[in-house]
Amino acid sequence: MNQTDRQFNLAPPESDHQQQAFFEAWKEAVELTGLLSFFGVHNDMDMERAKKKESLTPRLDIIRKKISDHPISRSAMVAAMVSFYNPAEGAKLEAKIQCSGLGCLAAHLNHKQRQCLSKLLLSYQGW
Repeated sequence: MNQTDRQFNLAPPESDHQQQAFFEAWKEAVELTGLLSFFGVHNDMDMERAKKKESLTPRLDIIRKKISDHPISRSAMVAAMVSFYNPAEGAKLEAKIQCSGLGCLAAHLNHKQRQCLSKLLLSYQGW
């Protein structure tokens, strides 16, 4: 096995730095959606008190009911985020907003949302 093959077979090492990077990107993503209640945030204090990703868990019951009520740019970001939390639910939301796959999602995101999503991808260690 050559060096390149080994690199693809190794999961990224889990570290406190990676977890913190994911949380910071997640928090930024929540703010970018503008749909704070979808993540259990009701005021600025909720956001300030959040110290880990579990404090900003997607509220699937609310998201399922209301995702279609919002512009596709917001809905696509939420669907992408839910995919980190629960891939099957993320896929259902993508279907609900008629946007299947990463390319379709990216097409509906602005530059700042795409940058944030890339931070999530690079630091993701599992929910």
